[in-house]
Amino acid sequence: MTNPIETKSAAIVAFPLTRRIGKIRAVATNLAGKNGSAAEAYWKQSVATIANQMDRNGVDQDEIRQELREFFHAVQREMVRMAGENRETGGAA
Repeated sequence: MTNPIETKSAAIVAFPLTRRIGKIRAVATNLAGKNGSAAEAYWKQSVATIANQMDRNGVDQDEIRQELREFFHAVQREMVRMAGENRETGGAA
């Protein structure tokens, strides 16, 4: 007779990147102040740092990639929000 209970595993991300609002805002703010290669270098450094931390904590590579994609979109949304806020208050976009 087979055991009806199957063992399944799941990855648990204790602090999903999309919930780290302070980190999202900090990266968006820093990116907004940079252009071209400086912005690209900052983004790559930020992503590499986050990926290395997640890897050291044992997060699966596929999960790291998924988290970073979601983080990218969260940063983009924050930059759009910041740009809209600056337009409404008369600040620089």
